[in-house]
Amino acid sequence: ERADPDTVRWVEDHLNVPVIDHWWQTETGWAIAANPFGIETLPIKHGSPSVPMPGYDVQVLDEGGNPVPPGTLGAVTVKLPLPPGTLPTLWNAEDRFRKSYLTTFPGYYETGDAGMLDEDGYLYIMARTDDVINVAGHRLSTGAMEEVLANGMKVMSAKGATGILMEVKSGEIIAMASLPDFDPNDRPRPLLKGDPSDSPLFNRAVQGQYELGSTFKIFPVAQAMDEGLVNANTMINASSPMKIGKYLIHDFHNYGGQLSVRDIIGKSSNVGTVRVAQMLGAERQQKFLRDLGFYEPTPVEMSEAPTGKPLVPSRWPAVTAATVAFGHGLAASPLHLAAAYASIVNGGNKVEPTLVKRDRPVV
Repeated sequence: ERADPDTVRWVEDHLNVPVIDHWWQTETGWAIAANPFGIETLPIKHGSPSVPMPGYDVQVLDEGGNPVPPGTLGAVTVKLPLPPGTLPTLWNAEDRFRKSYLTTFPGYYETGDAGMLDEDGYLYIMARTDDVINVAGHRLSTGAMEEVLANGMKVMSAKGATGILMEVKSGEIIAMASLPDFDPNDRPRPLLKGDPSDSPLFNRAVQGQYELGSTFKIFPVAQAMDEGLVNANTMINASSPMKIGKYLIHDFHNYGGQLSVRDIIGKSSNVGTVRVAQMLGAERQQKFLRDLGFYEPTPVEMSEAPTGKPLVPSRWPAVTAATVAFGHGLAASPLHLAAAYASIVNGGNKVEPTLVKRDRPVV
């Protein structure tokens, strides 16, 4: 298991002893990368097991087998030959040995781990290569995602954080994280009173009920475009403030008299979004959100899923239709949001979130 920087610092602070991180595999028999504490202690870099040990020519490669620049995530390999003491084969399975370890990158031993080398030659193991996802041309690991979430929590002094990566065509959840998390070997007891989200057992991605704010603005706009009421260049009255009954709706900035539909999303205009939602009417707005799954718990294959039912207004007057259009008044989980976005960006095919690998949607 990867020793993440926060855990290492916690151990150092509480035990007042150095933490000597290292990286090895059953197949190698001894450390591939380590800090040679008994010979010469190198500077410790949290998150890194330090440098390759003698005999290991560790290289990080891209999918084509080419070395990547320092600081770039890729497949961690060891250039052949391996040093003495490492596995020479698999018992009665020479072909499987070659296929598993030596075929993907000819001339290299494939560790199956993803990571990077920095400019000082320090190695960072981030995840198994199976857990590395390509997102818009960038390679992202679950370990990296958890680090980003943890750092965001610190910056915002947040109670928790969650992240989801979903295959938009099938609804397959490729990665999901909820912080704070817990050690499965030391599972905390469920809370019997108070706020359930105070427990690390609470899965914010699935169980959290949040007013998701401006992320909702895409829904009335997408619906109106789908129904032929507007296109990206349609000009909409965006004069602020806008009055509905006794309530005023403002934009963060005054964007002038009109905005195109494209700019309503680009500038995140509350007023413009409400104007588009008014073209739809409350009944059609509710049906669209219901069709996207915002009225029921997600059907994802997790025991806690039934507890994540969205909080939907019992009444839907004009002011509710307006506030829901920009993400207030209806509370749903981040997984609801991810599935709904997937259904919009994949060409309009509804998907249901799943942990099961699929090639196509099931609904």
